[in-house]
Amino acid sequence: MFPACPYTSDHTALVVEDETPVRVAVKSSLSKIGFAVSESQSGLQALALVRVKPCLDLLVTEAEPPEIDGWKLAESFMRECPLGRVVLMPDRVDVGALNAESTGAWIWVPKSQLTGMLAEAVQALGLAHPRHVIVVVDDEPMVLDLVQSILVKAGHIVMAAADGQDALKLSRAYSGSIDLVVTDIKMPCMSGPELAEHVRRERPDTSILFMSGYTSGALRDYSTSPNFLEKPFAPKTLIDKVAELLNRAESRGATTVW
Repeated sequence: MFPACPYTSDHTALVVEDETPVRVAVKSSLSKIGFAVSESQSGLQALALVRVKPCLDLLVTEAEPPEIDGWKLAESFMRECPLGRVVLMPDRVDVGALNAESTGAWIWVPKSQLTGMLAEAVQALGLAHPRHVIVVVDDEPMVLDLVQSILVKAGHIVMAAADGQDALKLSRAYSGSIDLVVTDIKMPCMSGPELAEHVRRERPDTSILFMSGYTSGALRDYSTSPNFLEKPFAPKTLIDKVAELLNRAESRGATTVW
């Protein structure tokens, strides 16, 4: 899956909220800090706007808009606009606890604190700072979708492939830099290590992270590597491992990390 459209420098936002006073307040706050703001009262309408408009920089949505879950709307937005950012507005929630587990692309601002927190939250999201490009490869659809979702929420641009051959085609078709390939080891058509060899030759600056639920026999050597993640894993474990490999590559001048 390729990023749907390029990132633009103009600050644009979509506000999704069925309560008119809240929607007006959010629009006013964003306009004051330089955003061109579109608005919607409906989650489904917002989803349609996200799919037809040029990429937006920011989605500000209530957690439970009419017709569609706010999380699903946010995930769809991040897939269409992978360099965008999300502010979720819950009615009543332990925002401190949620933000402790949040990532660079998502943040929570309770409706009761919008006036004082929204501008600061938008600044904290680091708009206009591009993220890394990651290819995720796994022949299990549920795992592929989960890993992609976790990394998109972490603010990365994520492209997905169902096996090594598809990933290699994707890599060859994509003209930009790819920072990291996250791949399962045992897959049909082309295994993770076989894919890694092709990537090493064709994209020597790209790092590799192997995943597997098997750590015995021939895979025992992988299990002791810093470039290995055992399944199943918690979202934070994946995010931390990806950050570790990306930081290590950058500190070594973007040389290949294995």
